[in-house]
Amino acid sequence: GNETFTRIVDGTKAKKVSIRLGMRQKGFVEVLTGLKEGVRLIERTSRFVGDGDTITVQSQPTEGS
Repeated sequence: GNETFTRIVDGTKAKKVSIRLGMRQKGFVEVLTGLKEGVRLIERTSRFVGDGDTITVQSQPTEGS
């Protein structure tokens, strides 16, 4: 299938979640399903962060980022 995944912060672990994307425009992508408001995404995971891996948050989120 054409599934899209991202990874989120789940306590001290990375969690792989399936998402459904909508419109894409000027560097922004609409996420239609799969994420709850306020969830923390893991940026630049590439292949280095697997589902269930222990993680350490390096920076705090800023409003509007």
